[in-house]
Amino acid sequence: MARRRMLPALSALWLAALIIGGLLAAGMFGPLPDAAQVAIVALLLGFGAFILTGWAMAARTHWQARQAPQPSGQGIGQTLDDLTAMTPGEFEVWVQELFRSRGYFAKNTPDSGDHGVDLWVISPQGERAIVQCKRYRGVVGESVVRDLYGVMQHEAAPRGFLVTTGSISAAAGRWAQGKPIELIDGARLARLASGQADPSEPLAGKEKAIDV
Repeated sequence: MARRRMLPALSALWLAALIIGGLLAAGMFGPLPDAAQVAIVALLLGFGAFILTGWAMAARTHWQARQAPQPSGQGIGQTLDDLTAMTPGEFEVWVQELFRSRGYFAKNTPDSGDHGVDLWVISPQGERAIVQCKRYRGVVGESVVRDLYGVMQHEAAPRGFLVTTGSISAAAGRWAQGKPIELIDGARLARLASGQADPSEPLAGKEKAIDV
């Protein structure tokens, strides 16, 4: 991304070098040895090839991003039944896109050896957090929230998210109170998935929905 942002400046620099090199090769500032002229032409051609390659790679990346198929379940218009019908992997991808839509950097972890971390996310304010995705039909109990907190301590994560299609037990909600844990249950998830929620609504700092 940083290299792509530098391409316009490098292209302008190459054009300036091309003009100066052309003037030098034409003898506008005095005669140049043949070897110097060859060296100037070679440098300009090499620099130009580098710039063209950069633009070609940027164009290819942009085209691939536009042509890439959307992950299953991504986007607005999903229902809670749609989310529950996903495979665990599809649900993780959908939750990843949900965080990205709220301005987070989100990275999925390998299915094996993830140590209880489904996603690593970084908030727009720069805070790191881990996310556990629970595609449940029932109730998420206190033990699940305790396990999440243990993973947070093991990974030195300052915040954790539990995102589930199920409901959160009252005991789990009480245990999470006062801790940097955000519980997103099926009711709120359905609102986010259907597009009824404000797109600017943050995923952290909301009142926890607790099944009673």
